[in-house]
Amino acid sequence: MERTGIEVKPGETTEIKPGFLEVKPLGSDLVYVLEPETGEVAEEIFFTKPRATLIPGRFDVKFGKVLWPGGVELEPGTTTVLKPGVIEVESKLGIFEFVAKDLKDQEVDRGSQPGKVRLALPPGKYVLEIDPPKWLKTISDEQRKVEVELGEGEEVKIKIE
Repeated sequence: MERTGIEVKPGETTEIKPGFLEVKPLGSDLVYVLEPETGEVAEEIFFTKPRATLIPGRFDVKFGKVLWPGGVELEPGTTTVLKPGVIEVESKLGIFEFVAKDLKDQEVDRGSQPGKVRLALPPGKYVLEIDPPKWLKTISDEQRKVEVELGEGEEVKIKIE
């Protein structure tokens, strides 16, 4: 895509058409839209605000600790939709800890949550470790470490009882 500057002339109105970025489905965490050169947060996307309005250009999009592969290019006047996969974990055992890792054993998200958590991540294979300190004595080792393959827009539900 050829880049051109914006020419502003005295006494004239210069219109800049924004680009739009929408993320669906969303998880429980914020999704950060980053300037690729600086890593500075340009916008945040979350469940009550699933769409961002931005100046057209290239951006990195961060889910937890992992970037959307290749970033995104926003064009003037158009909406780009990212469709992450979602791992939904629901527990009836109270607060639980979790760590999500990629297949290289790199942490991509972690947290401590009562009830239910939704992790939105780029499509790929992940390992979800539930209750790593093993405080919950009623869950099995099979429930503690779950391999998940997420497709684009796919939602995987895991119940802990």
